[in-house]
Amino acid sequence: MLYPISTNGNAKITTTCAVSQFLKDEDIKKIMNRLDSNAWGDLGVYSEESSNNNAVDATSRKGKGQLLSPNPEDAHPFPQLSHVMAKINDSHWNFDIRYIDFINDSPAVFKYEVGGKHDWHFDSIPTQSTRKLSYTLQLSDSSDYEGGDLEFFDGGSNMTNPEFRKKGNIIVFPSYSWHHITPVTKGVRYAMVGWIHGPAYK
Repeated sequence: MLYPISTNGNAKITTTCAVSQFLKDEDIKKIMNRLDSNAWGDLGVYSEESSNNNAVDATSRKGKGQLLSPNPEDAHPFPQLSHVMAKINDSHWNFDIRYIDFINDSPAVFKYEVGGKHDWHFDSIPTQSTRKLSYTLQLSDSSDYEGGDLEFFDGGSNMTNPEFRKKGNIIVFPSYSWHHITPVTKGVRYAMVGWIHGPAYK
């Protein structure tokens, strides 16, 4: 015999992603000007058991990255980011989101040169189980590179959108969504990525 469990469901949780115009060219320039040419580190897939974050797989993720903290003068771009993330979340998922973790899970800027990619994955992992929303902020013009497309697995097919490539657009999605970056075949793609945290799913 089965007993029903009555809950107040959230009909919005199946939305794959949202895209919105976020930053103007001058705001993106402020981010790019803060990057340190000597601070780029190789990306990799890291072992969950590793205490010192040793990369264990350099084949599924190829690129470079560096952490991005708030601007000391005005915290740019994170006040703007907090506002737009709350607005998008209210419209699409209604998740319980609380904070950006600059200590353990800092936002970063990724650089994908020719051959750069990130194979299929999702962002919710045991060591970061409070990730609720992920975002990618496009820092490059679409004409600056070829390949390097953000795609989502959407019920048997790969889903992408030309809007994902527009400079200044932010793409937001649940951290449990399967997605990948196809290999860059020409030029360089820059993107800011990060995660919004909240209470663990129960």
